[in-house]
Amino acid sequence: MLYGLLIPPFAWAIELYLNFGLASHACFPNEAPRASFLPGWEGIWTVLVAVSIVCAVICAIGLMSSGYFWNRFRRDPPLAEEIGGVSYPSQGRLQAFAVSGLIISGLFTVAILFDSLYLWALSTCSQV
Repeated sequence: MLYGLLIPPFAWAIELYLNFGLASHACFPNEAPRASFLPGWEGIWTVLVAVSIVCAVICAIGLMSSGYFWNRFRRDPPLAEEIGGVSYPSQGRLQAFAVSGLIISGLFTVAILFDSLYLWALSTCSQV
């Protein structure tokens, strides 16, 4: 259930770091701007798109997972009980975790999709 809360921020950070780092190195080696990618780095655009798609899918899985748990807890609420001296979370807490996972996963999925727009908006090594 915590997948939807914890994994999407990490996926967004990885997408941001990888895309920024790879694109920067391919277009600005040694801080010298280029009009096109370095020789041997021509396929980097495909890698950048693949990283964005994989990270968006990871966040979408978090969204679906949180949605599943929210729907499950809404239909069949778990009972708060104490077994063997261990207190388990109540229905309200579990629903709050599930809704929080829905919100966080949804926001980071949208953030990754918006971060990916620059791949189509800018030309190769654009100097804006």
